[in-house]
Amino acid sequence: MKVILPLLVCIATAGQAYARLPPLTPEQQSAADQKKAEEAQKAREEQEALTRVQDRIAAQFGRKGAGATLGQTEQGNLSQKSVEPAGSAGPTGGKAQSAEAHSAPAR
Repeated sequence: MKVILPLLVCIATAGQAYARLPPLTPEQQSAADQKKAEEAQKAREEQEALTRVQDRIAAQFGRKGAGATLGQTEQGNLSQKSVEPAGSAGPTGGKAQSAEAHSAPAR
């Protein structure tokens, strides 16, 4: 009995899970079609705006790239990482005692 009752409940609810919804009324269908058309129009407008912005940025990039001179970069404009010699980055240990040390130096 403990197994049969849950089984019957599952069988009874399975039919409801696969039930179909009734067809849309003409008013609901026209509202759904209108909503789809509005969404499509909005997507088209957003795509056109994106295309205009991308074209403007591409034009600005083209103007800057055409007049740019290729040459050596001034020393003041280089990043610190490019100025450091290879293998020197990172912490380096020293012989002097740290100011943060709390104990006396080892003998």
